[in-house]
Amino acid sequence: MNNKYKVTVIDSLSEWEKIAREWDEVLCQSSSNSVFLTWEWLYTWAECFPEEKRRLFILLVHMGDELVGIAPWCIRHTQSRFIPLKQIEFLGKLGASSDYLDVFSKKGREREVAIEIYQFLLGNVSSAWDSLMLEDVPSNSLFLLHFTEKIEEDGKYAEMTRGGFCPYVSLPESKDDFMATLSQHRRGQYRRDQKILQSPHNVTHQSFTGKQIEPILDDFVSFFSDKKGYTNESFFSFIKRFALKSVENRWVQIDMLTSNASKIACFYQLRYQGTVFGYLMATDKSFNSKVSVGNLLLGLCLENSISEKMSVYDFLKGTDAYKFHWTNGGRSSLNLFFCQRNIPALLTVMGKFLKYLAKCILK
Repeated sequence: MNNKYKVTVIDSLSEWEKIAREWDEVLCQSSSNSVFLTWEWLYTWAECFPEEKRRLFILLVHMGDELVGIAPWCIRHTQSRFIPLKQIEFLGKLGASSDYLDVFSKKGREREVAIEIYQFLLGNVSSAWDSLMLEDVPSNSLFLLHFTEKIEEDGKYAEMTRGGFCPYVSLPESKDDFMATLSQHRRGQYRRDQKILQSPHNVTHQSFTGKQIEPILDDFVSFFSDKKGYTNESFFSFIKRFALKSVENRWVQIDMLTSNASKIACFYQLRYQGTVFGYLMATDKSFNSKVSVGNLLLGLCLENSISEKMSVYDFLKGTDAYKFHWTNGGRSSLNLFFCQRNIPALLTVMGKFLKYLAKCILK
């Protein structure tokens, strides 16, 4: 490989913080550009979900002095069937349910970056890890394409399995055009819900973003925790910190439905490069049994996104039935498992094989 490329490792928050601007610049010039890969999202995640058994393992690929590729990884010390294992994983996965995670490169450098990372893993730092488990990589990932091609070229084995599915809707130019794309049942139900909640419930829809977010963050967390019965303080700290870090970029949007000044539904969404991502929703299920306030709020958010000329509304990973009432497309992902030829990794592979064999026998 051309020696003008160089791979280095970042393993501390202090070093990672220094490249915040370069990180986002590379991401914006990549085909993997997503809010879940921004420095702000992943750095905030690392701050809020510290773990003794995990250490940063971020790979930077430079071409001369130019940063051209980044692998946003960590190494987690785990066990597979009581076998100690040092496993490479994506940052941002555990606890935050980040989607569209990938190794990203400046356009045109994807193949070189993938090969440099492959050679670095099996050469310079081969003793640092046993297995590589990359979950929910977009199926169109160029890193995945070139990395697995190199594995096959070298006669090595990697396991590829089906990952998740993210439904989305491509937004038209007008609300009328959007309504025309819905089924007659969905369109009718949405209109009926709107009429039922007009009077005497006095329902109000409000949308907050930018500097409007800060005063309502605690209200959202309180409502979400109460209605979902969820009390993970690390997670709540994460979504609040990210919202505050991204105020200037307006990457967070919170929508609320209130009835006579009482909250009945809240929705935490992410906005990035013309796409809105539906991330967290909580509703008061006791409010009105005749109406799905969640679907009503979702419809209103879709209408607002069209008004703001957003191009896509992404429902993120999951096959919940309500998502498919609104969507007209989707993106699939793949899981990649790759390991070295050492005892912990080989025992793990053997365990996987025995598990599959047992399933086949039982069937």
